[in-house]
Amino acid sequence: MIKRWPIALAALLLGALLQTAAFAQTPQIRDVTGNWIGDEPRVLRARMLPMVAPTGVRIVRVDATFARHHWPGRDQAHRVAAVFDEASREWRANPVAGAAPRGDSLFVQWEIFYRRLAINEPQRTRVAVSPLSEKTIGCAQADTDLDLLLLQSMAQGLRVRNPETALPRLGYPVPTHFMVSLRNMGFTMAKTEVATGANTVRFGPPDLAMYAPRRQRAVNETRAEYFRRVTDILPDRPYRLAGWAYAQTQRDVRRRPSLRCIPSKHWFVHEAGFHSDDGGFLPTPPRPERVRGETRVVVMEDSVTAAALGTSPARPVWLPRIWDLHFWLDPRPECSAPLSCPVLIQIESPSPIVGLATPRSTFFRSQTFE
Repeated sequence: MIKRWPIALAALLLGALLQTAAFAQTPQIRDVTGNWIGDEPRVLRARMLPMVAPTGVRIVRVDATFARHHWPGRDQAHRVAAVFDEASREWRANPVAGAAPRGDSLFVQWEIFYRRLAINEPQRTRVAVSPLSEKTIGCAQADTDLDLLLLQSMAQGLRVRNPETALPRLGYPVPTHFMVSLRNMGFTMAKTEVATGANTVRFGPPDLAMYAPRRQRAVNETRAEYFRRVTDILPDRPYRLAGWAYAQTQRDVRRRPSLRCIPSKHWFVHEAGFHSDDGGFLPTPPRPERVRGETRVVVMEDSVTAAALGTSPARPVWLPRIWDLHFWLDPRPECSAPLSCPVLIQIESPSPIVGLATPRSTFFRSQTFE
């Protein structure tokens, strides 16, 4: 038994050496594309590691796969062949993205197709893939951070405890879900242009403001009573500002609104549908537009208000699909002072907000890309 150990150890060492040799014969590539700031050429760039192909390897071709806004995977993304540039020792590809606006999220992944030339190797083409690279066109991280701070500063005037009476004077007269608090969304006031579908996103004060209702009273209020009150049509002061949003009717399935250096990947879709007079929502997805990556949504009933809505909601307000972008205040205690912490970009509030549940298909991440 003891004599078998040297044989087993030798086999392990041999296997490790073979794996190392195979790795040494696998070309590596990484993306070095810039953020296309200013006059920087809009070219996809990559470098091999090492800068020449490993001994015993022949490069068949190099492709760049890329997409803006959303990464659909290499098989679905755009693809362009790369050319080796002797002067820079880089692989370069023209993505035909000269019209890509500032703030667009750009995703890039490279593929090397190669063959090993060893006599005992089968002559088949292999593929090595780079890590996925992501950048924001025309923007450094410092630009994005500054824009986030500016947007947060412009929302500070919305810190009121009685938004249902204070916000109409500030240009937000429309309670989008009446006085009802929605789960993890809160109570929302909007500009008139948002409610009528005429809004165009601009870098400036928010289009909507979202508030968390008062907390449950410690005395003489059960959980059920609290829920019933924050989901009825009466105010639930004192409110606290939880976040704000920008919104624009979806006029193009692929093209998202632009908000300077805020990455376009963060935009999501508010499904088309009816808003009922009790704060509920009935999704009405449009017909498929045969656009690659467009999310098709199954209508989900609202468990609280489905019976009241039916197929012809009483006194309904209908809205088309809307591009939506939510910013939330960081709920941690150390972030309670204004501008003390960066805002969070996500669909729902980072801290729970009690309210009416909406159908699961109300908000979704679009998988369309450019």
